[in-house]
Amino acid sequence: MAQARSNSAAIGDGPREHQARPADRLARLRELAEGVVSGAGMELVELEFGGSGHNRVLRVFIDREGGITHSDCELISRQLSALLDAGAAVPGESSYVLEVSSPGLDRRLSKPEHFQRFAGQHIRVLLRDGLQRDSTKAPRRKLTGILEQLEGESIVLRPDPGQVPNAGGPSQTPSLRIRLDNIERANLIPQWD
Repeated sequence: MAQARSNSAAIGDGPREHQARPADRLARLRELAEGVVSGAGMELVELEFGGSGHNRVLRVFIDREGGITHSDCELISRQLSALLDAGAAVPGESSYVLEVSSPGLDRRLSKPEHFQRFAGQHIRVLLRDGLQRDSTKAPRRKLTGILEQLEGESIVLRPDPGQVPNAGGPSQTPSLRIRLDNIERANLIPQWD
């Protein structure tokens, strides 16, 4: 992970009425990061901006076919930091720590391309609206299983045994079709074979 601290006037000067809303600020930061990362031939997997005051952290997760190196993280950190410090950032923050890293083995799946790329892998899914198991239990929001495929705006998941009722017996867990807009969060589950 590459890390840099910035005290850019570009991120924090200016009257309150001209400061961007958090959602607008995040969208602008994502746009800037996407340009830098894609220009280097890599994928912007995720971007997070959190904390408060002088403890703000901008986390940028990058990847590419075959994985990334520490040098890749350093390159993106230098380029993005220079761009932010040059005044291309959205007003509203006086300082931040920039962290650039790999998404890790338990990487988040947030784009349709991620679900397509990792078909066949074991994943963990948190649903916005849970699956109703029966009338006596609360809807199930957390599932694990094999991501079979992406079909249009849905994924097909073969849940691990015991997570959903199955009419065919314990050895025949039915696959589920889950709309992408019902997925609050999804991550790979590392396999240690």
